Amino acid sequence: MRCRTSFSFILSLLLAASGAAAASAQSPDALLRSRPASASLGGGTRACAATLSAPWQLRVRIVPDTVTTQVQAQNLTLEAERIWRRNGVQLHWVATPEEPTDIWVYVVDVPPPVKVSEMVMPIAWIAFYDGTPQRIIRISRLSMNRLVDARLWQGKSERISSLTQDLQEEAVGRAWGRALAHEIGHYLLSSKAHTKTGLMRASLPDHDLIAESAGKFTLEAEQVQQLNAVRLQECATWVAAAEQ
Repeated sequence: MRCRTSFSFILSLLLAASGAAAASAQSPDALLRSRPASASLGGGTRACAATLSAPWQLRVRIVPDTVTTQVQAQNLTLEAERIWRRNGVQLHWVATPEEPTDIWVYVVDVPPPVKVSEMVMPIAWIAFYDGTPQRIIRISRLSMNRLVDARLWQGKSERISSLTQDLQEEAVGRAWGRALAHEIGHYLLSSKAHTKTGLMRASLPDHDLIAESAGKFTLEAEQVQQLNAVRLQECATWVAAAEQ
């Protein structure tokens, strides 16, 4: 898809862990996603079938002082919520470090650990260790700055960097929210896999990241089935553990 930027690049939401970063992710088990055992699913799965009609609660903490402004933070959370609500997942934003948390989010002032080329850079990434996703998602402020400097606003002649501060922060927050939603997908599905369309595309064109419409950020039917299977498996594991 052609981009209207002076650099003609597409900022990618590439899963950094699929390359060299995966091998170097030496994380303690406490930072890894809990992966349920595949045993004892029979009765538990049947007992858990009703859970698919209720939203899946995911507790996310954005580490304070890493998101620059309130406008950015608000648009980030609203966008990520909107995308996952359509897919049966309710994001709960954790306010204090004492609360139980599933995922920690950091906005960092470092480049992504891997990149495809000078023209294609990840905005966000989640590392995998031994096939299991970590519970930390990082978003690169440097990658976003490139988008702001290069991208034309809604197909007009103005660059984002030439807009008012509020409009810039709105666009940045929306793009960060979509980047976060993509990485949450890797976490929930426990998979590095990408798709050709929808939320889990390997590369998301920059105009999709900042567009007002989020219609292209949905899960494919196969991923919805996979997500439901993961929910049933986890619930069944909890039921089996409680009955012991």
